[in-house]
Amino acid sequence: MEAISILGTLLGLSFISGINLYATIAAVGICIKSNLVSNYPPELSVLANNFVIASALVFYGLEFVTDKIPGLDTLWDLLHTFIRPLGGAFLAFLSLANGSPVAEVFAFMLGSFIAGLAHLTKAGTRLVVQLSPEPVSNVIASLGEDVFTVGYGYFVLKFPAVAFFCTIILIALILFIMPKILRLTTIIASLVFYKLTGRYRKLADFSSVPQFWDEHWKKVRDLDEKSLWSGPAFVKNVSGMPRFKKGWLIVSENGVYFYTKKFGRVKYAFRRGVPWKWRWQSGKMVDICYLSFDSGEEWSFYMLGSSEEFFRARLFSREMKVS
Repeated sequence: MEAISILGTLLGLSFISGINLYATIAAVGICIKSNLVSNYPPELSVLANNFVIASALVFYGLEFVTDKIPGLDTLWDLLHTFIRPLGGAFLAFLSLANGSPVAEVFAFMLGSFIAGLAHLTKAGTRLVVQLSPEPVSNVIASLGEDVFTVGYGYFVLKFPAVAFFCTIILIALILFIMPKILRLTTIIASLVFYKLTGRYRKLADFSSVPQFWDEHWKKVRDLDEKSLWSGPAFVKNVSGMPRFKKGWLIVSENGVYFYTKKFGRVKYAFRRGVPWKWRWQSGKMVDICYLSFDSGEEWSFYMLGSSEEFFRARLFSREMKVS
């Protein structure tokens, strides 16, 4: 049971360090200094030093403000890509500092890995939030992370054995959603690349279909069917398609087609002969286009903001008026 408690402290503190390192150090230091907990590795008592607590609170105050500002929070997360895993590794090391040299090295590596996973999940989740058009969600998500970090830090020190199993479950959940987070990062990276290079400016009015996608479109379209709008899109919600998947959207007078590649093979979905309308929602980082079919189904895509004027010009008669 003692081994489980030690691992619970190690894993738990490493995990929340990947979310907010400074809040973790401050919370642990204050809990120990105020005698709110007693069952903790003695080496962690260094965090109860007044200078350590004060320094952690100063950095936490800076992160508290920065983490609430869209865009700036992403830069802050990028800056802490190495800091948080190292901090998690250090706390893991302290949790097992009285062990053998081999155990200490293992704790350092494990702590770095767990904190890194938590950091990537936090950063990716915040990118998802920033794709939302409304501004409040960013602040709510940040406050939720702060509350979770402080509360879970106390929980880990108070009930380390239970925290072991809870943290294992959290890690399993992270590994489950990691593919979606990785696909999300491709959206952000692609959008930045598109803006810096102007890659799709050559599309002129977003009406022509590139040869690669046209070859596959020919297999399912009508012989006389022509493209009204064609351009890059990222899945928000499309039947049978994984979320955040990058692909190519084609809109004609007769239907809507979306093509993507999976494991080197082209996968597609289309709706033809079904009446539909569209609406556009501008966001902080990327716009969202909704396609509502009369069958009751709705597709949605993350789109380039520069696409809207051409979408509206060519498909104005299908536009869904939003008051």
